[in-house]
Amino acid sequence: MQTMIAVKDWIKGFYGKYDMIIEIVVKFAVAFAALKLMDTRLGFWDLFENPFVIILVSLFCSILPWGLETTVLAFCMLASVYKQSMEIALLLGAFLLIIALLYYSFHPGDPVVLVLTPVLLALKLPCILPLIVGLTGSFVSVIPMACGIIIYYLLGYIKTAPEIIALDDMSIADIPAKFKNVIEGIVENKEMWAVIAIIVAVLLIVYLIHLLPFAYSWYAATGVGTLIMAVSGILLDTPISVIGAVLALIISAVYVFFRYDVDYKRTDRLRFEDDDYYYYVTAIPRISVKKFGGKNKKKDEDY
Repeated sequence: MQTMIAVKDWIKGFYGKYDMIIEIVVKFAVAFAALKLMDTRLGFWDLFENPFVIILVSLFCSILPWGLETTVLAFCMLASVYKQSMEIALLLGAFLLIIALLYYSFHPGDPVVLVLTPVLLALKLPCILPLIVGLTGSFVSVIPMACGIIIYYLLGYIKTAPEIIALDDMSIADIPAKFKNVIEGIVENKEMWAVIAIIVAVLLIVYLIHLLPFAYSWYAATGVGTLIMAVSGILLDTPISVIGAVLALIISAVYVFFRYDVDYKRTDRLRFEDDDYYYYVTAIPRISVKKFGGKNKKKDEDY
């Protein structure tokens, strides 16, 4: 155990020293994966078939804040759809604007959730985000996650139903029918709604359980969330698999180990009072070691 804690402290120190470089690499990887997803799901713009273009755009995104990177990727997606159909691009743009009004105006930050959700769906690993976001985000995070799922299925529907975006033989009077076909194709997608229901339910359950005041609540939250996803993967025909749920459990457990490093064995429960109140305090110290093979040290000596 001490070795694991020492490795954790070393990794934290390494990240603290090179956090700027690591963040640039992560932003590059996210942008590259998102652009490759656009090319795979859409493929309307030949420009994105050139790997050098994807690398250049990803490099540009890597030096931007997460919010601006999400904006650049959104414009790339709209441009790719616009190459084939202006009307569908307008419909998608309106949907992205609704996302901005519903989410970012009330909960700034974490726009990477919107980008990572369709990317992880494409990788058949949608179980990771609801566990991690449920532990660190808030219940409002269900909005960008659900919107990311809708975007993933919307892009897939546009790619698999090319007749809805053909314009050569369409008149202006046919445009409302095109919008109707796209909206109906998305609304009637039962798999999409099943995935949204599972992901949203897991995120909310994980978020609520990890707030409960009992020992190892974070681990319990990830376990319950994984169980729900595994059962749903068996009962429902969705991209959520049992293997993916187990992998998400392992990743989230590692995340909890790094993020929530407390020693429940040394929990102190204190009581004190003043003229107006009685105070009951539970103090749980963090754990760490100075070096490999060292003994645990208290970061909070007095309570």
